[in-house]
Amino acid sequence: MCRDAAGLIHSAAAIRQASDQLGRTLASLERVRSMEGELPTLFAEYRANLESLEALMTRVDTTSRRMRSDADAFFETWNQQLAAIEHVAIRDRSEHRRELVERSLRGLFVDDGRLSDDSGRFLRDLRDIRSALTVDLSPGGVTAVADLMEEAAERGRGVMKAALQMADTFESLGVDMGATAAG
Repeated sequence: MCRDAAGLIHSAAAIRQASDQLGRTLASLERVRSMEGELPTLFAEYRANLESLEALMTRVDTTSRRMRSDADAFFETWNQQLAAIEHVAIRDRSEHRRELVERSLRGLFVDDGRLSDDSGRFLRDLRDIRSALTVDLSPGGVTAVADLMEEAAERGRGVMKAALQMADTFESLGVDMGATAAG
């Protein structure tokens, strides 16, 4: 159980890191939108931040898929251990605890799926903005997509808020599972 608890805490840290990078990407997007500076320099910063965000989001997605697979194996092991417990009250309490943990974890996976969908749409918007400005990096080009940049930024702030809430929940469940395994 400790390994799974550590995985949740590790995932929370990865989500926070991606959220921090998302904030940097949004800030650089706003600098491009405001055109306060040399557009090529501002755009290069935005592209670099977006590439870093994409890499971190890929890592978070990989971690999420691994967690789902590990959870299936974890609960299968728990079920096997339950079958070996002869004392009815102990088995019942352990089974109740397994159900609570599984329900919490499966709920997180549903939330994670929604967040993944939202962040996927958000990243597509950021990539489209990058593509549009790659061919028309001029004040007129920025102005043409400025309202879409603001919409993407608003969506990004929502993704960031949801991600941080999810990280808190992952960490809390990981601490609870770790304390249960240790205690």
